[in-house]
Amino acid sequence: MYENTILVLENTLIDVGASGGDEALEIARGRLEQRGWKVVGSSYKVLFLESARWEGTSVNVTSVEQVRQVGPEPEGEILQVMRSDPEKADEYLLVTMSSEG
Repeated sequence: MYENTILVLENTLIDVGASGGDEALEIARGRLEQRGWKVVGSSYKVLFLESARWEGTSVNVTSVEQVRQVGPEPEGEILQVMRSDPEKADEYLLVTMSSEG
């Protein structure tokens, strides 16, 4: 991305036990804030978080509903989980952790 910089992205699909995307985002926000993460921005169904403990690392939490609307569609195991139970897929969150090194 930048000269002499490596950016590592890790994607994880999580189920926080919510009944839908909005509730899932609120649960995730609360749990991450309890662990020292701070919301540094948000947009429709997306949270952007950073932590002083993890300098150079950021976390984006997105509802699967939002991923579907603005895609590209996720690939690999994440796509398999979403396709295995499409009605439940909106209860999942896509968490992307990015670290610069």
